Parts: sequence; C-alpha cells; structure tokens
Amino acid sequence: MRKTLWVCIAAAVCGCGDDGEEPPALPTSTWADGRTIVSLNGDWDVRRDVAADTPPAMEYAGKTPVPGLLTAAQPAFDGVGTDADQDVVYWLRRSFEVTQTGDIALLRIHKSKYGAKVWVNGEDAGENPYCFSMGEFDVTSLLKPGETNTVDVQLGARREHVASGIAAGQDAEKDRWIPGIYDDVEIVITGSPRIVRVKIEPDLEAGEARVLTTVKNDHEDARAAIVWSAVGAEELTEDVQLDAGQEKTVEQRIPIADVRLWSPDDPFLYVLKSEVRQGTQRLDALETRFGMRTVQWRGGDDGGFFLNGQRLYLRGSNITLHRFFEDELATTQAWDRDWVRKLMTGAARELHWNSYRISVGRAPRFWYDIADEEGFLLADEFMMWTLIDSSHEDWDVDHMVVEFTSWVQQSWNHPSIAWWDASNETSSELSTEAVERVRGLDPTRQWENGGYNPPQSADDPVEDHPYLFLSFGGLFTSVVTKIDEQDGQPPAGGIPSTNLGTYDAEGHPYIINEYAWLWINRDATPTTLTKAVYEDLLGEGPFAPEVYRETYGYLAAGLTAFWRAQRGYAGVQHFTHLTYSREDGETCDNFLDLDTLELEPRWRHYAAHAFAPVMVYIDAWHEDYPPGDTVQVPVQAINDHPTAQSASVRVLAVDDDGAILTAGEPKAVTLEAFGADRWDLALEVPALERFLLVAELTVDGESPVISRRKIGYEHIGEKAPDPPYGP
Repeated sequence: MRKTLWVCIAAAVCGCGDDGEEPPALPTSTWADGRTIVSLNGDWDVRRDVAADTPPAMEYAGKTPVPGLLTAAQPAFDGVGTDADQDVVYWLRRSFEVTQTGDIALLRIHKSKYGAKVWVNGEDAGENPYCFSMGEFDVTSLLKPGETNTVDVQLGARREHVASGIAAGQDAEKDRWIPGIYDDVEIVITGSPRIVRVKIEPDLEAGEARVLTTVKNDHEDARAAIVWSAVGAEELTEDVQLDAGQEKTVEQRIPIADVRLWSPDDPFLYVLKSEVRQGTQRLDALETRFGMRTVQWRGGDDGGFFLNGQRLYLRGSNITLHRFFEDELATTQAWDRDWVRKLMTGAARELHWNSYRISVGRAPRFWYDIADEEGFLLADEFMMWTLIDSSHEDWDVDHMVVEFTSWVQQSWNHPSIAWWDASNETSSELSTEAVERVRGLDPTRQWENGGYNPPQSADDPVEDHPYLFLSFGGLFTSVVTKIDEQDGQPPAGGIPSTNLGTYDAEGHPYIINEYAWLWINRDATPTTLTKAVYEDLLGEGPFAPEVYRETYGYLAAGLTAFWRAQRGYAGVQHFTHLTYSREDGETCDNFLDLDTLELEPRWRHYAAHAFAPVMVYIDAWHEDYPPGDTVQVPVQAINDHPTAQSASVRVLAVDDDGAILTAGEPKAVTLEAFGADRWDLALEVPALERFLLVAELTVDGESPVISRRKIGYEHIGEKAPDPPYGP
C-alpha cells in the first residue's frame, strides 16, 4: 500500500502548478547502510580542572565509568558533589574509531549533569545545559573515518554551574549534587533524509497502531524519500518530499490482527520497523518497541485508573534514584541491568506490586525498557520539589518547556509510563505553565503536577501524601484517633497533612504515593525525621534493631491496608523502595544489603499481606476487649481482581506461641469484581490480658491473607507470632 504526499517547495523547484505535473526527480544519496550506532559507553579518562574553552592538553590521570557518576572515578576525587569552587569542572575523554560516515553523524549524550560542553577531535561540537534529557550534537564534519577520534566533555562540578534559568533539579533532602554522564553515549550515523523520532499510539478499538514518523532532510537541496513502516507482516509506505533542512511528520495506521494487549500480567511487546528509503537504498532504519495498551485516569464517582479500558488498582512503591546516588554504598549498581531488574521484580512479585513512581528525578533509559519487559506501570517524575527549596525561582519556563518536550519525545513509546509527573509537593506556576505548553505532545497520557498545584485538565490525577504521624506527641496512644478521624477518602479541597494551601479538586481521581512517616535506616536506627516518632511510639530508647523493624513493619503495613481498604484512592504506593541510607538522612528504604537486594524480612512479611490483591483489614486499633466477653470485630475486605472471588473469613485470638486461644465461626463470602465488603464478626475474648487479634481471609485454593492487632502488648515493637496458627 502506498500513498503519495508531495510537498510543494516552490514552483520553480518542484514544478507544482496548475498543470498538475509531477515534480522532477530530486538528488539521491549514496548512503545505503541504514543506521550505524557506535556505543561510547565504557571507562573514560577523567581529570578535575578549571573551566576552559578548549580541552586540557595534559594527560587525564583517572578513569570513570560512562554511564555513571564521578563518585565512581578511580582514583577517587574528594568532595564530589560538594565542590565549593564555581570554576571547578570535570573533564571526560574517550577515544574511538569509526570506519565510515554517512550523510549525517550525531553524537548523543542521553543524560548528563551539570552543563555538558563537547569537543570532538579538539573542535567545539556544542553544549547541552539540560540535566534530564538528551543532548544531540551534529559531528558529521568533525569525525575522521579510519582514524582514532576523541570526544571531550566538560561537566560542571555542581548544579550551580548550570546557567541561570536552567532547571538543574531540586530536592530539599539531597545534600550532594553529583555530576556525571549518567546515561548512554553513542554516535548515530545515517543517510538523509533520516528518522528524527517515531511515536506510536495504539488504537485498540480499530485494532491498529497510529505511527507518526518525523523525518528530516539534512541536505542543502530538496530530497524525495519513502517512509516504510512494518509490524510483523503488515507494512506501509509513504512518499515524502522535503525541502532543504525540512522536518516533516508522516502518519500511517498499521493494522494489527488479534491484538495482544500489554499489561502487568502479560507485558507483550511489539516491534515497529521503520526505514527511510530512496529507491533501493536504505538511508536510515530504526526499530521501536511498543505495547498495545491504553492508559486513562477518570474522575467522578466511578473514577480511578484504567488500563485497556478496565479499572486497575495500583499497588506499589517509589524509586528515588537521585537520592540513592548519595548513598555511600552506591557505586555502579544503577547501571547494572541484572541488578536493576532484580530491584524492580525481586520482592515486588511477592508484594503484589504493579507500579512504581520514579520519584524526584528521571532514571537512565534502560530502566524504562526493563519496566516495559516486566510489566510495571510508572509515573515518571521530573526533579522538582519546591516545598522548602526556592532555587526554582530562577528557572525560566521556556527552558523547562524545552526539557519537558525532549523528555516526552524520548520516552513516549514506553508502555510502562502511565502518566507524566511534573513535580513533587510543588506549588509553582512554572511547572503548571510548562505542562500546559507540552500537554499536546502526547494526548495518550495525562499529567500530575505535584499535589499542591491544582489539576489542570479534566480527570488529571492528584497525588496525596497523608502523613498521619507527621505531628509529634503521644502517637501510640493516638493511633486509633489519628486513623479513626480519617474516612480514607480523598480530601474535598487541598491535600491533608502536608499541603500548604487548598484548592477545588472535587471529582478528580487521587493516588497516595507517600505515607507513614516511620522511616528507619538500614541499621534499624530512626532517621532524623522519625526519632521523636519512635520515642512517642516506644518510649525512651535506644531499642534493639528488631524492635524498630517490628514497629515499622507492623504500622506501615497497617496504614497500607487502611488506605487500600477504604477504596477512596486509585492506588497506594509505599515510600520508598530505593533511596539513600545515611547518618543524617531524612528517609530510607527497607534493604539490608544493597548488593544482594535483601529486603528487611519483617516489612516484607507484613507488606505481602497488606498489598495482597484480595486483602483483609481489621478496622479497629483500640484495645477495648474485656476478657471473657463476646465482641464484634469490624473487618473489611477488598478484591482488586476483575472477577468475583469466593472466600471464607474468620477472626481468632492467638497467644505468643501462635496457638489459637479462641476463634469465630468461618463466614463464606463472595467478593465482587473490584469490590469491597465489611462485616462485624463475633469473637469470644480469651481470658488473657495479652493476645494477638487476627482476621484471616482465605480465597479458595490460596494461602490465607491476614490482618493483625496487638492487644495488651507492652509496646508495638514486641514481635507477634506469624502464621500459620494452630491449636
């Protein structure tokens, strides 16, 4: 199938006129190799020096990995990320060879900071001031085929090196702003006209993929070409004619028979093959993976998050990668594909997670490839947190639009990215205006803008951070008050607990992507933000590590279950799955060993029940259980599945050894698809002052899911017995 699309450049050039004659043949290219990519990843030479207009003539004494950060350089530099001198920069150099050049050769540095200036073979190739999106440099005339070539990159030692107006990132919990080339570097060699970018928009109703291919003619005269696109055996061609230097976007709709939908349960990926041809010559070629899926946030009484037109409750966590970069044990793990895959999938399968927020700063691009392959939905968040840090006041919205545009265009074919997230806990007109100006680039996704900014478009989601333990004083005695005061529903106006203002977001869908305020360091000591919390919960410490870990697991899982059980939010995401652990740190993740990614076992055990797709929750935190009385225990249950689930539910009292003291009669129940239910279940209270109250929900053929409350315990850091419970 071929459609012809002629671009009338000028009557004198293309012969377009009233007589309807076709334009004459245009010059052709001699390049016929498609696309060649030369990876420049690996160990680069490095030195610390002063800024200059040309690379240093002296030898580079050290080595540093690319992609990576300067904290991994050998021999190590002192003070990386805290360099005080504004003139200090890092110089990185790599030698490489190319056997041939085409019509165009582009050097791509996919992400770097801070302020990358580039020279190739000693010649100025340009600058990319942006820290979270690709820098692309035309090096066609600078390369020397068959010879040794060099590329030199100058990076500012700190974010202040970036010119005023550039969004260099901000996060009030970061102490060190560490420079480095932290994503891939490559030379791309093609013919011209060539492919600039491809966008694939699945159309499930029509059973086809809408393909938008942007091509560019880099020549100084007009050129004709054919845009060829194929998925499997289905292929389309489109003739296009381009003026000198012109870009044009070609639309094609490729039928896809028997569409296989991408989802967390079946993350199936298609491959689009794209080529630009001129006769029998292949000028450029590109393969793009994509998933046939749709994502949508809906507001209203029946709102929420929908994948492929079906409701999906989001369960998951956060990955705060740029904070992790500051961890003293962080070396090169973030660029180890096996490590990243294990990070995303290892505990997540047991914990029933289907989503992550890439929080306060974007990740290297292969992270998104892994999420595509493994079936995780992502909120991709820009590094902008303005709650405390006011450095954004110097940012220029025009620069933000440039960076946001590049961010979206480089990432829009990842099925894992479910929505764009402009900021975290931010009230700023800058991000609001930037979102308004780039929203039209990708009509297939919606934008979330930090929770403090009002949602800008109908049905845009709102993030909520209900930190119930944020205020200090008498926390354990007020646990029931703090939770009982909540109805588990989104606020009518503004964000509770942390928002500094209010607005009208009635009818918009909400997600909780932070909560608890209970962090402990990897050595089980409270963080700077939670020392007073644990004193209120446990008394004057310090306590043994297992006490802090038990307290964290018990309460964090309890809050997880509470927010999920009320069905007010489209998703609940724990904060946080990966970040730093340091003596003066504010937050922390739950790992015991970074290399093996061993997760702290008490949290892992509790969380597996709290995040279960079919979950049970005891809707009471008080201790009013008189020995010998029969009480009614309020129990809630939810079903995240699209099909009804048959189950039985009961309550029981258990002693310290896990022996059942008393038990209520099992109740047969049916939980409707995406449903929630509630019962008051009778239990005879044992004649003991101390016992564990348990609600147990068993879906046919599966292990029980439980909810627990500690009754009469000296403090909640005392370990409770684990299931299975017996006579």
